[in-house]
Amino acid sequence: ATFSVPTLVLPSGAQRPLDEQYDGYKTPTVGNFLFGQASDTIYYEGGDHFSLEESTSNWGLIGVLPNAAYTSVELSYGKARDSRLVFEGDDYKTYFAAQSAAPNPYVTGNPTVLTYSGQARCAAEGSTIGLAQLGLGSSGAEAAATPREEPAHESLTMGGCEETNTAVYRLPKDLSKTIADGGNTTGGCSTTYLYSPGVWAGRMYAAQYLSFLPIRKSYNFAYGFIKMKLPSVFNNFVDRVYKGPEYQALMFDIASNYFKPPAPDVPFTVTTPMLQADGFHTDDGFGYVLFAPLDAVRARQTDGKTPPEIEVPGLKVKAFLINAPDFLFVFRYRGPSATWPGFPGNAPCGDSAIDGLEMPATCEDLGGYLPQITRVDGVTSVDQLVARIR
Repeated sequence: ATFSVPTLVLPSGAQRPLDEQYDGYKTPTVGNFLFGQASDTIYYEGGDHFSLEESTSNWGLIGVLPNAAYTSVELSYGKARDSRLVFEGDDYKTYFAAQSAAPNPYVTGNPTVLTYSGQARCAAEGSTIGLAQLGLGSSGAEAAATPREEPAHESLTMGGCEETNTAVYRLPKDLSKTIADGGNTTGGCSTTYLYSPGVWAGRMYAAQYLSFLPIRKSYNFAYGFIKMKLPSVFNNFVDRVYKGPEYQALMFDIASNYFKPPAPDVPFTVTTPMLQADGFHTDDGFGYVLFAPLDAVRARQTDGKTPPEIEVPGLKVKAFLINAPDFLFVFRYRGPSATWPGFPGNAPCGDSAIDGLEMPATCEDLGGYLPQITRVDGVTSVDQLVARIR
């Protein structure tokens, strides 16, 4: 009820369903190879090599709008398919089944998809929610009755932010062309991704760019934690009216990605709604994610769908535990507001990975919204890690 396969409409009127490339709800432990996907996402892919005559014809893409915080359609074209157009929710033309115009659920003030009877039923049953079900934190009725705090309009301060022993970078121009959502850029750099490189990213980029710099800038992640102030996001399992300007981003997630086989077989993504659930954030709005070697995470794993929950007495919160990446920590932003202090476009933009690795994102750039990664040395267990966090 929540998702349907988007369909390409050819100039002839024929219809061709897109191929499902990835569904993290079905496979929450799969998809984190290289830059990968997040396990709270679904990707579809399809297309043709068009003739000149066809390329000037009308094409279309149709489908039932999902109950999702963010949707987009990306068109890649050109000989190398490196030119892109990105269409997001408020760009769509929306219709009821009878083909009469319907209010676009991604336009401020309009009812969201959750108001559609079929989608509301699916959300209530939790039949296709997967990870996102944790984002409720309380029942939909309780959350809807709780007044929303006004988010933005804050000055860019470094409150709650400190430089750590691990740098985070904005995706540079050349790598921005290689990823989904690559059309969302300022100055040629992605406004939807930050990352921190592990050892195998350092080795791969060193070989690609014939430079030792990526190796020197990479990290051997083992035990540690990530702290950041949580953005106000669109909770598509609670909000029945779309409140565009109130959202600092439509969605944000943290993922741990690998390079060297075997593939980790544990959930690898944590989303903002998960951290906004009761008990997972501090009173001043900071959430924490712990990381540890794969065997230590496996030992704590229970359901295979979501990362283990760990009590952190020193912070009086719970945190999710994910495996330490050997390739990248990836921070994904969907629909971030350009006026939000944590907007990734505020971070420096490099022409290449080499340039970018000389320009980390800082507290001055992003304030407390900077993902602050701290590697903790001298610990050999999750319990020892937790004991060190204050």
